[in-house]
Amino acid sequence: MRLSSHPTTAEVDDIPRKLNFNPAGPDQNKIFWFDTFNGLRAYLMGNASLKSHPGYNDSEDALSHAEWSAKMAQTLGVDEAKKIADAYEISHPNDRYERAMDLINNNVGRILGEALPGIAPEEIARLALAAGLLQASPPPAMIYREKKK
Repeated sequence: MRLSSHPTTAEVDDIPRKLNFNPAGPDQNKIFWFDTFNGLRAYLMGNASLKSHPGYNDSEDALSHAEWSAKMAQTLGVDEAKKIADAYEISHPNDRYERAMDLINNNVGRILGEALPGIAPEEIARLALAAGLLQASPPPAMIYREKKK
């Protein structure tokens, strides 16, 4: 799932629903409180991915989200990976376009991490980007139109 370069606001707003994201779900503090071990493991995985790909709203950002989600899916399982990644997105709110981008890249990472258990998450993320599966930026035309209103 990717956004086109000129999606409607409704299409962007529909991404969380399509990916079963609940913005009222548990945040990172609740996840950490109930499962400190997996929360800490996910935190360390996320920091490693962020250090490898320190970008913001670009291909490095996409790689970071996909790699982290693939690592969690392979290590903690796809359901736990979704729960933790969603908690991260809830704890670090973005505008609708950035959130859609992050949710898409997290989803791709989880799906491929689960499907390709013998492939390193770093390689999974790079292959996903090369194949055009990742959302490497929020749609600029939509951000411009939204800010102009």
